[in-house]
Amino acid sequence: MNIFISSVAFKNLTIPEIEEIAIQHQFSIEFSANFNPDQDLRNQFMTLTIDRLPHNYFPPPKDPFVLNLASQDREILKRSRNHCMKGIELASMCRMKYFSAHAGFCLDPSPHMLGKQLEQPSHIERDMFSKTFLDSCEMLSEVAKNAGVKFCFENNVLMQINRREDGINPLLCVDPEEIIQVLDLVNNDSLGFLLDTAHLKVSANSLGFDKDLAVGQLNDRIAYIHHSDNDGMEDTNEKLTANYWFLKHLKSFKNVPHVVEVKSQSIDDLKKQISLLRSSAEVI
Repeated sequence: MNIFISSVAFKNLTIPEIEEIAIQHQFSIEFSANFNPDQDLRNQFMTLTIDRLPHNYFPPPKDPFVLNLASQDREILKRSRNHCMKGIELASMCRMKYFSAHAGFCLDPSPHMLGKQLEQPSHIERDMFSKTFLDSCEMLSEVAKNAGVKFCFENNVLMQINRREDGINPLLCVDPEEIIQVLDLVNNDSLGFLLDTAHLKVSANSLGFDKDLAVGQLNDRIAYIHHSDNDGMEDTNEKLTANYWFLKHLKSFKNVPHVVEVKSQSIDDLKKQISLLRSSAEVI
C-alpha cells in the first residue's frame, strides 16, 4: 500500500522541516493548505526529494478565497479553475499522478465559515450549480489528460446543522448517487474520485444513508482515499484506532493511494496509524 500523511498532521512546521521528518521516517506527504502563503511554497514543493502530492488549496494564495468549482460568481469560479489548473501542472511537473480538489458548493461561503454552520440563501437553484461543477470537471479532466495526471474531486461533508428545511442539499457530491452521476456524465478516464471516509461518515449520519453500502456502490470508482475519524456529527480529523469503521473495507483498496489526514500527531502515533492500515488491508 502506498500511504501518505497529510501535512495537517505537522502543525506549524515549514515544508523543509516536514521534508526532514519525511526523509528520516520514510514518510510520503500530501501537502494541504496549512502553510503561510507568504512563503515560496510552489518552488519549495518542486525541489522536494520525497514522494508527495498536492491537494486542494495548496499552495494557498496570498489573497484567500474559498475554492468553489460550482460558483456562480465569475471571479471565484475563474480563480478556482485557475488554481486547479496550476495544481494539475504542479503535479505533472513533479511527476505526481494526482491533483485533487473538493467538489463544489451551491453557495459561496467565506473562509471562516468552512466546517461550521453555513449562511445560506433563502432559495438555491441547485441544477445551475451542478451544471457549473460538471463543466469544471470536464475542463479540468481534459487539462489533466493532456498533463498525464488524474484530477480527482473529493466528496463534501454535510453536517446536520447545514441541512435545509426545503430538502435541498447545499453541497455537491455528498451521496454516492451524485458522485457516480458526475463520473458517468463527464466520462473521462482522467477524472477520478477521492473518497474522504470522515466526510462520508458525517454525511451518512446527516442524510440517513448506510456508509458501508455507499462504499460498495463507489468501490471501483475510488481513485484514492483520505482517512480520519470523528463522532459522526462533524469532521474533526481524529486519529485512526482499532475501532475505525473503514478498516473492514481496506482489503478491497490495496492498490490505490491512501492518506492519513489527521491533525497534530506525534511521529509514533502516525507510525501506528500507518501500521493499522497496512495490517487491516492484509486481513483475509
